[in-house]
Amino acid sequence: MNKSRVRLLSSAAGLLLAVAFVCSMAKADVDNQATEITFQQPVRVPGQVLSPGTYWFTVLDSGSTPSLNRVQIKNADGTKVIAQLDTANADHAQEGQVVREKGVTWPSGKVILTFAEGGKGEPISLVSWYYPGRTDGHRFVYSDREQRQIDEEQHKTMAFNPGDKITIGRSLASFE
Repeated sequence: MNKSRVRLLSSAAGLLLAVAFVCSMAKADVDNQATEITFQQPVRVPGQVLSPGTYWFTVLDSGSTPSLNRVQIKNADGTKVIAQLDTANADHAQEGQVVREKGVTWPSGKVILTFAEGGKGEPISLVSWYYPGRTDGHRFVYSDREQRQIDEEQHKTMAFNPGDKITIGRSLASFE
């Protein structure tokens, strides 16, 4: 083989390795479903109320059974774990994330968050979270008492484009 052909094949092989490395890095981000969310008001999650601020939501693993996930919430710079929560799989059809085209159901490609309004003087509750392009989401598992209250409250589902800064403002509390 001549030298120019060897150089061309070496360059092509190097490019393929670089693309494979970048793709594997991107897949890791998709696998953990990292989502940055900023709350401008207190938001209840199981076991605690998050203060206004920026948080990272990620999936740790698939849990002990196929129907459970572990979601980790970290502070804005990812240095402190705020909560590790069990979630149940949520069917996107229940949360309005269905897109139908020619009889085929597709995921929406957006971050989908559902909140419950909260009682008088109570913070809103995060009910579920869907990562863009996923047909399955994460329904937060509250105590039986809290879940009964959440089930009775009005719900609001919001969709955000991937890459957009997700900010949940004070106006959500009015559920207009």
